[in-house]
Amino acid sequence: MDTKKHGACCGLTLIRFWTGIWFLWAGYTKLNAAYLTGGGFESYLQKFIEAGALPFYKTCLVSVLAHAKIFAYLTTFGELAAGAGLLVGFLTPIASLGVIIMCANYLFATWNFGPASMGLNMTMIVLGIAFIVGKAGTCLGLDAKFCRSCKTSE
Repeated sequence: MDTKKHGACCGLTLIRFWTGIWFLWAGYTKLNAAYLTGGGFESYLQKFIEAGALPFYKTCLVSVLAHAKIFAYLTTFGELAAGAGLLVGFLTPIASLGVIIMCANYLFATWNFGPASMGLNMTMIVLGIAFIVGKAGTCLGLDAKFCRSCKTSE
């Protein structure tokens, strides 16, 4: 591998590791009864519906609210799965697609909460795209062990 490819690979790997840790932490903080079954997720949804969401997305959130417990688990374990996949570089394109979908939903739900929330979610969407395009799991990741067509040492 030439020096330029190696530098890009190391940089993308560092960002992949950090993003994986961030999603693991985000999912871990939701692993409690108050969030999953005690109304924590529902209270977030109410705030998003009342003040944060884009108008077209409020209808979607009302539907989610009707099944809040299921979506609380999906959100929590989706974040944990995406974080673990990114951290170890396993099924990185699928983990990245999960990040893109989750953060697009978070972006639409929190649109009116200001630039910090918007910026975080937009950044995560761009990172998810970069991980897919850059084959991020093939450098210091398990994807390189299982995917013969994605070797970076060519």
